Amino acid sequence: PIRIKRLLLLCIWILIKTRLTLENMNYWIKKSSDTAYKDFMIDFGLKVFETKGIGEERVKPYYKFSWIDENGIDVYIPETAVVEATPISVRGWIHNATANYKLQQLKDFLKGNGVLTYKDNVRGVTCSVVYDGMSIEIDRYRDDIKFIQIKIDFTNIEGVFNYNLINNMVQINNKDDFQIQTIL
Repeated sequence: PIRIKRLLLLCIWILIKTRLTLENMNYWIKKSSDTAYKDFMIDFGLKVFETKGIGEERVKPYYKFSWIDENGIDVYIPETAVVEATPISVRGWIHNATANYKLQQLKDFLKGNGVLTYKDNVRGVTCSVVYDGMSIEIDRYRDDIKFIQIKIDFTNIEGVFNYNLINNMVQINNKDDFQIQTIL
């Protein structure tokens, strides 16, 4: 009986900890001209449940040329690696009485802004993105309330992700030694 109680308490603690972690995941977007970020959940009612492409940096292929009268190939290798623009997708849902209105607000915000800055506190990452489009995956009513599941596509135009390591570091033994907690 005591082991069962301990196991039950452990399960409850894990569920509470997991729920708190999920509730603290925030995703933001802003125009390049603005100073304040817009929260996907607060400003547009979008609950993000999946992001793809974050942290996937790809190096551009090197220039190669093969001469007919020489062995091997000539390769141009730059001094620093140059990365490609990478696709990013954000999937989420809007589930409230004003879902159509919130969706239209989000579309209007994304369409007319050129370069945007994407940020999340899950990975502590920011990057400059361009809006590529949106697709509605599910559009129906659930419990007499509108439910819309969408996928938003962006392109990381710089190809580079900026990590805010300060938010992802823990000080060890009150020294100047730090360890990275979690980034990805």
